[in-house]
Order: sequence, then C-alpha cells, then structure tokens
Amino acid sequence: MALTYSHQLVAPDAAVLGSGLSSFFPVALCPSTELTPAVAAQLQAATTAWTARHRPATEGGVWHVSLTLPAGSIRRRRAPLLILDPLTLPLA
Repeated sequence: MALTYSHQLVAPDAAVLGSGLSSFFPVALCPSTELTPAVAAQLQAATTAWTARHRPATEGGVWHVSLTLPAGSIRRRRAPLLILDPLTLPLA
C-alpha cells in the first residue's frame, strides 16, 4: 500500500489531452503488509505527521492511494489478485 499527495500546478486545458501539470509527493509506503487495524493506524499516523510537517494546500490537493493484494506465489513470484491504482481522494 502506498499513499501519495499531489497538487495541481497548472490546470489542464479541456481542448488539449494530457495537458496540465501536477506535483506528486510520497507520504507513506507499507510494502508487503497485511491490511490490519495496526496498518491502518500506522497510515493514519504517517498522514497526520506528514500533513502537520508540510501543511499541504487543500485547494487542488489530492490524496492517491495505491493498493495491491497478492493472491499467492506463481513460479516464486507474488502474483497480484487485485490492484487498485490509484484511488484518488480530492481534499477540497
């Protein structure tokens, strides 16, 4: 699971596909971790600490959550059962 914050620096032009500019900042990473209440509390604490330290803008700010759930091993590799990348949560 990964948590990232982004902020729109230049608004996209509706007439131009792929236009606009956003900056992305890593906030928290929990690799190869089961989803438990302890992990949720860890992510909340990391988010709270990062927000207090950096005071991100809420207008134009977005949280991005990426989640990969492994199904098991296939040829000694962890195969994903589910990939959610990214879930976007606008701040304002």
